[in-house]
Amino acid sequence: MPIRALLLIIVTIFVLTSCSVANTSTTTFAPTDLPPTATPSTIALTPTPTWSPQLPDWQFRWLRKIPCSAPCLEGITPGKTTASEAIEILNQNSLVRNVRREPSYGSKWESVSWDWKGSNTGGDAFYLPDNLEIIASITPHFGRDYSFRDVIQAYGEPTYIIAIADLLVSEKPIFCQQAIFVYVSNGLELRTDCHTKFELNENITFSLMRFLAPTHEGYEPIDEKVRQHRDWILPWQGFKGFDYYCRDDQNGKFCLGVRP
Repeated sequence: MPIRALLLIIVTIFVLTSCSVANTSTTTFAPTDLPPTATPSTIALTPTPTWSPQLPDWQFRWLRKIPCSAPCLEGITPGKTTASEAIEILNQNSLVRNVRREPSYGSKWESVSWDWKGSNTGGDAFYLPDNLEIIASITPHFGRDYSFRDVIQAYGEPTYIIAIADLLVSEKPIFCQQAIFVYVSNGLELRTDCHTKFELNENITFSLMRFLAPTHEGYEPIDEKVRQHRDWILPWQGFKGFDYYCRDDQNGKFCLGVRP
């Protein structure tokens, strides 16, 4: 069999496998309206190993702190790296393709966006189109879920937790519980999907994440409701249960008041 045909078969198998991953999300988090205070910086990179479609370890590089530790992702550091530097870094990365600048959904933010090779997912690095064009945040999509246990093993326990309950009204009301975990010193925000019953333990998973510049002022939430109700942002005190941390998304009261 010709080598080119064999390679085509391998790549096709991998793409089909990637597309079968369950419960993935491509929701894009745009950054808040508050730009970071930062100056451009030249990034020193660890050489990226040759990518292989048969080794999906690229999805775990950020947990293994390769080539850098959060808030840095693949050599791009929010608050330091410029958009032009990010484009140059990504173009040298054998894991990505289709690097481009894009407007961000009609807002004042623009992004450096890319696709992962062999996957239908990618990422966005947001910046303000000013003279500096400093990357403010990065939202990668890896096409898979990660466990809280894996994150704790890599980065320890979070600084804050935001646990929110909401009664989603449709044809049949659905009680939704979700949590946001914040690592301030690492500039890392992790968000779970919606659950009808949230069990707060190391087995919970998430697929949505955001890398942002650590600041002396602390955490600046992206969720507008959380920004209006900062009392929802609570210090992490261990696995005390979802109800211990939860606030009602309707009026800021404790979650027990909205249980069906």
